Amino acid sequence: MYKQSRTVLATLLIASLAISMPTLARVTIEDGHKAPNKDYRSANDSLRVGSDVEVGDLSATNGAIRIGDNSVMKEVSSVNGSVQMGNNSHARSVDSVNGGIKMGEYTTVERNVESVNGSIQLRGNGEIGGDVSTVNGGISLKSTRVGGNVETYNGDIELEAGTEVMGDLMVHKSKGKSWRKPDANEIYIGADVVIHGDLYFEKDVELHVDPSARIGKIIGSEFVEGGLK
Repeated sequence: MYKQSRTVLATLLIASLAISMPTLARVTIEDGHKAPNKDYRSANDSLRVGSDVEVGDLSATNGAIRIGDNSVMKEVSSVNGSVQMGNNSHARSVDSVNGGIKMGEYTTVERNVESVNGSIQLRGNGEIGGDVSTVNGGISLKSTRVGGNVETYNGDIELEAGTEVMGDLMVHKSKGKSWRKPDANEIYIGADVVIHGDLYFEKDVELHVDPSARIGKIIGSEFVEGGLK
């Protein structure tokens, strides 16, 4: 009798969970959709947003987020998946835990762009109001204005084509284990780049600065393999 009761209880529990759990499927938002106060979430599949869209927050777990051109969102967040924004799109903030972030031309983000395990790439003519930061992943910015800091732990940094950083450039000491080979971080500061703040290095880096670039003071660890060139 006891075993039979346990079996019935287990069956009822499984049935209850099946009813209560949401269906996990791909979310697709068509071109031109306007719902600025509605949030969209996808689990175990991708979240695809068309062009000329205006919505609230976007979040995905175990799936990528793909956003078309000329679209406006609030917070964009992915746990296990990359984020890709089209040209001339706008978000309040963008972050990814395990996945890279790629942004097209003329994209703008009001606050921070952050990735834990993945690179951050901005094609050009974009503007980030806050910080651009990674833990394990490179940062590549082209013709981009950053209102805050550019910082990493275990990634290379490449600033090109007149990128302007209002804050500091920072390379932090590695924390925990990293997939990165134990070489020095490579920091490339290209033509006409301006860093209004200073360069803080908590470990050795390989630093390359174009003669036309303007940077602040270099503070912290020594740079290796010839230093400035």
